[in-house]
Amino acid sequence: MINRQGLLDWRGRQRDFHVLALTHRAGLYEATARYDLARRDLDAAVDYKYSPEALLARGEFLHKRGGMDEAALNDLDNATALDPEYPHAHNLRGFVLVQMRRWELALRSFDRTLALDPDNAYALSMRAHLHREFGRTEEAVRDMEAAMLIDPGVVRETMPALLHAGYWASVEPPPAFTPAFRDAIRACMLDKTCN
Repeated sequence: MINRQGLLDWRGRQRDFHVLALTHRAGLYEATARYDLARRDLDAAVDYKYSPEALLARGEFLHKRGGMDEAALNDLDNATALDPEYPHAHNLRGFVLVQMRRWELALRSFDRTLALDPDNAYALSMRAHLHREFGRTEEAVRDMEAAMLIDPGVVRETMPALLHAGYWASVEPPPAFTPAFRDAIRACMLDKTCN
């Protein structure tokens, strides 16, 4: 007999074993460039249980495949409607909306992500870039610094942009948030070409 009770994830949410198996296998197919089989499993997961997790997995796949952002957004809209407290769905929705250049909606998605998961460094970083798009430098600097303090990976990813734009002289980050480094971040947040 199959255990249909599922398991609890780190947030205490019940997850379905069958959906997990299908989405995991889809990930393996995707990793081996068998995209048709990955899509088949993701569609099967959504058909089996129209759940936020299945919709998120398919939405992420569609987004990564390129040219399917409308379909991805549809899945993510449905995932967030089914579970408004699902930060991963709001976060990915924000990334899709950025790709579609729908800045205001993307900003709202990242705001929602951060309301649910305040330590999401990549949502903070993306929100910083969106604040920059709207000319809100102080908010952009605040979010970028917070993202860098939470996750050193954001610092490493930002260093080439700071170097290329001429705001920092090295690809290596400073050992601490010095005033000079804060000035470099501020300069980057004032410059929409600093990516």
